[in-house]
Amino acid sequence: MQITNKFNLPRGIVEFIKKDMSNLPQKDTFRCTRLITPPRITQLTIRHAHEIVQDAQDFVWLIFGTKVHEKLEGDNEKYLTEIELKYEMDGQKIKGTADILDLLDENNKKIQDYKTCSVFQYGEGPKEEWVWQQNIYRYLLFKTKGILADKIEIIRLFKDWRKSELIRKGDEYPIVPMMPLDLPILAFPEVEKYLRERIAIHKKAYEQSDTELPLCTSKEMWEQPATYAVFKRGATSGRAVRVFDSYREADNFIGDQTLTYEVIERRGKRTRCEGYCPAAPFCSQYRQYLQGQNNV
Repeated sequence: MQITNKFNLPRGIVEFIKKDMSNLPQKDTFRCTRLITPPRITQLTIRHAHEIVQDAQDFVWLIFGTKVHEKLEGDNEKYLTEIELKYEMDGQKIKGTADILDLLDENNKKIQDYKTCSVFQYGEGPKEEWVWQQNIYRYLLFKTKGILADKIEIIRLFKDWRKSELIRKGDEYPIVPMMPLDLPILAFPEVEKYLRERIAIHKKAYEQSDTELPLCTSKEMWEQPATYAVFKRGATSGRAVRVFDSYREADNFIGDQTLTYEVIERRGKRTRCEGYCPAAPFCSQYRQYLQGQNNV
């Protein structure tokens, strides 16, 4: 992967990012985050690594997370950071690194992980990949160290938090820029089933061509479907009167008031593909999607 520096970030930061991004996935070892990642993204990223170009500013928050972990490190054997977990299942090595293991309360042992996110995600439930990742860590922790965590949680760091917005929005806004979020605990048989399925699909992907790789699902692409907004003709506010999931619903809402209102389609998008997937330029699924969008 080629790392550019279009915004002239300090050289030390850029070199740190280059070093961190230089390690490609190993075929004989699956990291937990890789198992959760769609195999199409993983394989295309590996195969086209020498062609992929990303800018250093895309990874600034990676440095922030690393420094948080470093500051939390200490000598307390009841509060551990960066816990390396290694396990073998079906002849396949699995690795993961839990951010924090809090054993200060013997009756409430916790696994914690720091995630940077936007305030727009406040009020939403946990992301599915967070739930799987932390439950896999809980499973590996028990299998390798005999420790059964009673609780798993994400510490959300709202990178765009502003006090002025808190004053303006009140309860609709996070009260502080760092807030915990409890995750549901899954039964170990469910976690084992998930791991075996993900191992199988990723191993098979190594033998498939670029076009044969499993297609990413709508959820994996963070797809936002098209919506249909009803606007008052001539209005200057730019705000829709109502927004519907289908044109029929919007048209029924207008009824015979077509001289007063109009329907504007807000085209859907695949958020991950458009701004967060390094393999998108080499993905046949995404190319086909763009062709369809251009033909509309």
